[in-house]
Amino acid sequence: MSQKFNQYVNDLTISKEYKAVLLDANFIKSNPIYYQNYTSLFANTFTIPESELQLLDIAGFLYYQATLYTDSLIDEKDLSKFPLINICQEESIKIMTSIYGLKHHFWQRWNERKNEYLKAIYLEKELQKKETVPLEEYETLSDYKSAFGKVAIDCLFSIDNKDEYVHQKLLLSHKYFSVAFQLNDDIQDFKEDLQKGQFN
Repeated sequence: MSQKFNQYVNDLTISKEYKAVLLDANFIKSNPIYYQNYTSLFANTFTIPESELQLLDIAGFLYYQATLYTDSLIDEKDLSKFPLINICQEESIKIMTSIYGLKHHFWQRWNERKNEYLKAIYLEKELQKKETVPLEEYETLSDYKSAFGKVAIDCLFSIDNKDEYVHQKLLLSHKYFSVAFQLNDDIQDFKEDLQKGQFN
C-alpha cells in the first residue's frame, strides 16, 4: 500500500477501528493494486501537479472502498458498512473540494457520474427480471457501474482542460475496459451468482 494513503488515513480524526479497516492488508491484497493509484494511470496524458495527483489517487482509492462497501450494503444488507461508506465518501469529497473548490465545472461531471452509478443499481435490478439481456444493455450496465472510475479521467481533464477529444477517447477506452472486466468477473463468479440468485 502506498505510504501517502497510509499517512492520510493515519492523520484522520476517526477511531482506530475504522483506520484499521481502511488500511486492512487483506483488503489491499484482495483488490487489484492499480486501484490505489487509479488516477495516475491516466496522468501522462495531462499536465497536472504531482501533489494534486497524489491527492486524487487517495480520493480515488477512498471512493473505490466506499463503492465496495455500498455494494456489500446492497447485496448483503450489511449495515455495519454504513459508517465506512460515510467516512470514505466524505474524505474523498473533501480532497476534491480542496482541489476544485465549490463552483468548478468539475462538479457537473461529478454529478453525471454519480447519476450513472445510481442508474447502474436500478438497471441491474431491471436486467435481473429479463431472461435474455441484449449486449448493448450489458455494456451500458458495465459502463455505468464503473462511473466512479471515469471520475479519475474527469479529474485530470478538469485541471488540464486542453483536449476534449482526448478526454472522450479515454472515457471510451475506459468503457471498453469496464465491459471486458465485467465479463471476466461474471465468468469467474457465475457459479456463486447462480447459487445466490444474483444477476450474471
